[in-house]
Amino acid sequence: HERRTRRRRVVRDGKEHWETESYIERVRDFMYKVDLTPFVYPFGFITSVDAAGLSVPDLCQKFVNDTNLLKSLAMKKEVDFDFNGLHSMVYGYIRSLGWRRGLTVSFPKAN
Repeated sequence: HERRTRRRRVVRDGKEHWETESYIERVRDFMYKVDLTPFVYPFGFITSVDAAGLSVPDLCQKFVNDTNLLKSLAMKKEVDFDFNGLHSMVYGYIRSLGWRRGLTVSFPKAN
């Protein structure tokens, strides 16, 4: 994060003047991308959260057998990973390298 200032034009009661305001800007000094596939794939599994307790193959078969023209089948991918632990390790490592400025560590998830 970096504190910056800017001047802006303000009109009050028909009179114009300039004000200086300060604000904090989020600055990305560096970015790393980490592929967690090797940590998830060999240990991952597919599970169903169907209220009737149907397995994934059973749900797929039910979808295929359904004659309704407006049928739909939705699958949602969730990765159960210790992101808090990874956050702590990355944060601590960057601090140990001597980084003393503001630091934000985040893990946007994408397929």
